[in-house]
Amino acid sequence: MARMLRGKTVLLAGGTAELPAALASGLMAAGARVRLPSRDGRVANEEVEALYSAAGRIDILINIVPPVPPAAFFDMSRGAWGGLLSSTLDDAFLWTQAVARVMSFSGEQGGIINIVGNMDHPDADVAPFTELASRGIVVALTRALAAELANRGIQVNAIVGRSARGPGSGEAGFADVVRTAVFLCAAQGTFVSGETIEVGGSAA
Repeated sequence: MARMLRGKTVLLAGGTAELPAALASGLMAAGARVRLPSRDGRVANEEVEALYSAAGRIDILINIVPPVPPAAFFDMSRGAWGGLLSSTLDDAFLWTQAVARVMSFSGEQGGIINIVGNMDHPDADVAPFTELASRGIVVALTRALAAELANRGIQVNAIVGRSARGPGSGEAGFADVVRTAVFLCAAQGTFVSGETIEVGGSAA
């Protein structure tokens, strides 16, 4: 895996502490330069432009969708449903719009990867609605973006982490997600777009 991504700059946006750390480690081991948002994860067009200028380019954006608390369909309020949509879509939409705009203006090919997965939560098996809905939303967003951005040379794919990881497993618990992200980053500029890859590691 060493040097597979040499010369590529990857921007990681979103997620909790562990997965971004594991992704950054794996991407850098493969030779990538990794950039993280500096404004508490908030999206700002001027920040994207500053990151682009500092790095010289942004080759790949990785959106890490945060986990959602498990809830059954009939137990959800209208506010909880709105919160699910917001937490699943808002940051991924805003980061993609800001980064894709800069990629388009540069005239260079780019890649976007959306990562979503399950929570290690005792109620996840009995109340899977929110988890499955979040996954479905990300898959639909990925396909729509892949179609919209194809003529701009920007590829969009998704990674879905499916199985729970054990407590304290650290970076090893995300190994499948990290390997798949490295593969998709290396495949950027090829024919892979609009695809969803399901892996064994959790992406919570």
